Amino acid sequence: MISNDLPALCTVRQTAKALFGDDSQSAKNRLYVWIENGEIQAKKIGNRYYIHRNHIEKYLTPPSADVI
Repeated sequence: MISNDLPALCTVRQTAKALFGDDSQSAKNRLYVWIENGEIQAKKIGNRYYIHRNHIEKYLTPPSADVI
């Protein structure tokens, strides 16, 4: 579960910090590639991208294992 400290709409910097543990230029560039490829949903407002907290949480939540 993601921290409630993050706002509902996160900047690329905040998202990089949450997903990769740092907000280096390479981490932010990786996010821009994900956005351009449609791997993570983002809204562009002006010249900035914002990612909803729920979309970040999908990457932080481990997939559930089906027990047979």
